[in-house]
Amino acid sequence: MTVTDSTAQLMSGDEGAPLFGIHAGDGSIFFYFPLARKLGAARDFYAIEAPQLSDGKELRPFSVEEMAGVYLAELRRLQPSGPYHLCGFCYGGLVAYQMAVELKAAGEQVGLLGLIDADNPAGQIRERSMSERIVSLWDDPSLTSGEKCVRLLRRLGDGLASRIYYEVENFLARLLPTPKKKGKLRLARFRHLCERAWEDYEPPPYNGDVAVFRAIECNDKYELPADYSWGSVVEGKVKMIDIAGSHLSLFRGHHVDQFAKYFEEELVSRDASA
Repeated sequence: MTVTDSTAQLMSGDEGAPLFGIHAGDGSIFFYFPLARKLGAARDFYAIEAPQLSDGKELRPFSVEEMAGVYLAELRRLQPSGPYHLCGFCYGGLVAYQMAVELKAAGEQVGLLGLIDADNPAGQIRERSMSERIVSLWDDPSLTSGEKCVRLLRRLGDGLASRIYYEVENFLARLLPTPKKKGKLRLARFRHLCERAWEDYEPPPYNGDVAVFRAIECNDKYELPADYSWGSVVEGKVKMIDIAGSHLSLFRGHHVDQFAKYFEEELVSRDASA
């Protein structure tokens, strides 16, 4: 059911503190539905969509800090006091992180802070060369040469198709006036603004623990530290939880079964320690 125009309640119950999920880099929350269906505990699960997607106004630049402040007001309206469970996918992980920092600073208790395949943008991230990417795809002793060729060709084909799709979408988003209604072009324009906010964000220290749900399917484009660089700012424990699948498939098919299992375990653990 819809709580407000930008917040949806995906699950309802009173077994533990509510969970709040922050939207992805395009502002959407639909990807959370499979996870909500798979989670076992009957707790309230709210997903916060970017209100800019449907307010009909001209999109304007924003910062992660600004966005976190807006969402904290919605969070406190639905849950006046902690402990708070927060999560965010990709860009949404940065917003959830900033919200947790500000909640802690206000003396509130934060339970689960789950960063879903979200890395620290101020960390050490190196883009791999094309030759390195080919080697990373080829270097798998469990595959035959034929299987490696198929894997490499499929990756190149998928990469080319995605690149063409996003380039066309981005071109149209820049060329055409910003649509007033929510749709693919408005989401594409909003994603550009999120990318700018991501690049400008420097996460402050966080006095607490963080769970990072990391997609383990080969990321051949970038080389990231094992802790996604969160250890440099998190003063508590950074728990890395590997999930089968890629960045875009974590919430799909059989991958979401494993994801939901580990996610539920973290939620229950944080409830017990609250």
